[in-house]
Amino acid sequence: MKITYDLEVLPPRKGPAGGRSEETLALVAFLAGKQKNMKIDYDDPRECKRKYDTLRNYRRVNKLQEVFDLYKVDSSIVIIRTKKPGKKKAAPGVTSTEGSRAE
Repeated sequence: MKITYDLEVLPPRKGPAGGRSEETLALVAFLAGKQKNMKIDYDDPRECKRKYDTLRNYRRVNKLQEVFDLYKVDSSIVIIRTKKPGKKKAAPGVTSTEGSRAE
């Protein structure tokens, strides 16, 4: 083992740990857009399974179960938008004040 201090030039860092996969970036772009569905094809069924698990985990961790659904068919992953983007709900406890004015 060799330990060195005060290096003149530091070695470059590797990519970010836990960086987003290409599929996850494509999913984020899909959710930001207006498309209704998306299909990702793979040559290798084992790679398809791995990436399917990655996307499913992303969906679970970010609590997006109500936003989109996904399933695997042969060597493809199909993603379907289930909730339309855009309209935001009012914060809990906030009611509309239109039409309830007391004059």
